[in-house]
Amino acid sequence: TESAAILTALAIGDRSQFTDAQWDHFRATGTNHLVAISGLHVGLIAGILYFLVLRLWRSIPSLSLIMASPRAAAIAAIIAAVLYSALAGFSIPTQRASIMVIAFLLPLIFGRQLRPLNGLALALLVVLVIDPRSVLSTGFVLSFTAVAAILWGLSCQSGKESYLVRLFRLQWVILLIMMPLSLMLFNQTSLLAFPVNLIAIPWFSFVLVPIALVGAIVTMISPALGSRLVELAAPLFHWTLEALKSLSDIGIGQLEAESRPVWIVVIACIGLAWLVAPIRLQGRHLGIIALLPVFFHQPKPMKYGDFEVIMLDVGQGLAMVIKTRDHMLLYDTGPSYKSGFNAGSAIVVPFLRSKGWKEVDTLVISHPARDHIGGLTPVLNQLAVREILGREKPCRDGIKWHWDGVDFEVLHPIEGVSWEANDSSCVLMISNGGGSLLLTADLEKPGEESLITRYGNQLKSSVVQVGHHGSRTSSTSGFVAAVSPQYALVANGYRNRYGFPIPEVMDRWRQAGAEIHETAKHGALSITVDAVTGPGKVRQERVIQSRFWR
Repeated sequence: TESAAILTALAIGDRSQFTDAQWDHFRATGTNHLVAISGLHVGLIAGILYFLVLRLWRSIPSLSLIMASPRAAAIAAIIAAVLYSALAGFSIPTQRASIMVIAFLLPLIFGRQLRPLNGLALALLVVLVIDPRSVLSTGFVLSFTAVAAILWGLSCQSGKESYLVRLFRLQWVILLIMMPLSLMLFNQTSLLAFPVNLIAIPWFSFVLVPIALVGAIVTMISPALGSRLVELAAPLFHWTLEALKSLSDIGIGQLEAESRPVWIVVIACIGLAWLVAPIRLQGRHLGIIALLPVFFHQPKPMKYGDFEVIMLDVGQGLAMVIKTRDHMLLYDTGPSYKSGFNAGSAIVVPFLRSKGWKEVDTLVISHPARDHIGGLTPVLNQLAVREILGREKPCRDGIKWHWDGVDFEVLHPIEGVSWEANDSSCVLMISNGGGSLLLTADLEKPGEESLITRYGNQLKSSVVQVGHHGSRTSSTSGFVAAVSPQYALVANGYRNRYGFPIPEVMDRWRQAGAEIHETAKHGALSITVDAVTGPGKVRQERVIQSRFWR
């Protein structure tokens, strides 16, 4: 049940029972960080146990003779943080949280004072010593930035203000710091995060998480009593999920935006530092002006008649994006695997969102092979798709349309002819005055021969997507000669079990004058076909982002 899913997530860190729809509700309301064992919960448990032990120790004078109460409380809090992290299998976020707790409390155990920012710096140093590569993780950036934001927000507060005012101010500072960061890292953020988290954080922290932990502990001692306790608490979890769903359904939760240039990021950071500075700087509210480029930046539009070709690196599969000035076509959605990895949710959707492309004008499903349609469901669930060619509308030769000075034409399969699986691939020709692109999916020899018979030299293209990932059953000599491309793009997985692309097949394309580019070697590939000058150079993501930390 839904209640069991959230209870399990909070108690032992198992989030596998959540559905995609539920995750969408959490993301839209900015509460996805609350529905599993996270750094917030580890710190909460450590803090609760610290103050409980501190009060208990002080109330029993004999205990204070054995050990000072702050030292005993710190030891108990560290043990609690480590044990709670163990429930989540010592996931990376809980490891960082445990290290932060230890860094903050260890000086207390040894009778030393440590300022909060120094404690944060010590925790950061320890994390980097244990795993220097963690600095490349977005989780690392988010967790330390969030803690720094909390400390920054606390330093802005006055002891004369009420608890609610201080909570409101603290949440506001966290929102101001984390929202632009979320936009920059994930190209999306939740507009509902501020008001929802004002209520959700205390609700989860002081009600749901303790209930989940008590239920888990009681269940280990007495399964019957634990089950009864969980049944009594189930309505609370159900009402929580229903409330989040209702808020998510309002439809204003998610703010999405394309990637921003570095100069916008730098200006936004300066503006934020000015805006939430602890000291009362004159005119500091003007810092909000520095955030405006983050929300209102518009990329330079593509020229009329040009089109951009992007072959995403989805491993052993295919997913390509063709962008004209005002339209976008997605050709296949990449693979999915039994392990749970899905190229649609992991690669295709995040890439499109990073570009600010929220709508797919036409989605072409070349043929029903898992390495080509595995990512279909996430794409349909998370993006607006106007038309699906190859599913709702059959892909047949002769279908044509025109976008922004660019012509699209389906060349295969022939209507009324039965083809084997790969030879049923939807072959698409995209052209403008300067050049053309031929997409062949997994087309093999029979399909290629059919194209040669019907179109002959009309198949000549500037750029070609090499059929069936460069297998022996495709790219016949006659077909290669007819296409004679300037560039041949191969979608293949690194060290794939099929050995694609086959060297002798690649030799055919080279002999025809083609420059070959493989996703396994070069990462995602992109090229712009100018309406006048034709195709430019192929941009290889692995060359553009040549450092491993990128």
